[in-house]
Amino acid sequence: MKQEQPFIYQRDRTKATKLTKQEILDDLKAFSEKCRTRSFTTRQYDKWKDRRITSGSITKIYGSWSKAMQEAGLKSTRAWKRDIKDLVETFKRCWVDQKSEPTKQQFEDYLKRTNSPYTIKSYTHYFGSLGRLAQRIEDRQNERISDAQLYERHKPSKVRKPLPLDLRYTILQRDKHRCVICGASPSTDPSVTLEIDHIIPVAKNGSDSPDNLRTLCHACNQGKKDRIE
Repeated sequence: MKQEQPFIYQRDRTKATKLTKQEILDDLKAFSEKCRTRSFTTRQYDKWKDRRITSGSITKIYGSWSKAMQEAGLKSTRAWKRDIKDLVETFKRCWVDQKSEPTKQQFEDYLKRTNSPYTIKSYTHYFGSLGRLAQRIEDRQNERISDAQLYERHKPSKVRKPLPLDLRYTILQRDKHRCVICGASPSTDPSVTLEIDHIIPVAKNGSDSPDNLRTLCHACNQGKKDRIE
């Protein structure tokens, strides 16, 4: 008959041990050196068999994982995606520190000096540029925009490609080199400038099809702007 192995009583040291903040930071640095990376996730850290505390406990002590990583001089993976408000506040703190709107180099130096988990790319990827963020901060201070507008992601506008010259010529020929609204033509009035107009504007997904194009003088085209007639 197989002899039953005696039960071994062993305490979970990760729960019983109370570490100081410095010891926690030392653990994070040790894991960083072991993995040869300055950025890792909570899941990666918790799989480390030699850790003395869980990522959940670290988060409770420091308020967030990114703050603990920052204190240790490390970078939190994708931290900027989770806390846009902190992204803005970091830029504002640098602005106050510089006593004027910081340049790209000044802000980059500030991020390194404060061991921030963010990079310049974090800002340009979300806000488009540092200048756009600075303008939003000023606009919010003067109550020209809301908090939601301050923190919303920048959506770059589509680049409008110029119409091919042969297509422009085809439309001018079809419309007999006259404005289809007022009849103005450079042949009778040299001051008239003709333009090719999108009937359904590009801003409203209008196409470059000849059926959606027409000849207008500058005055009529400016009067129309992006209206659909």
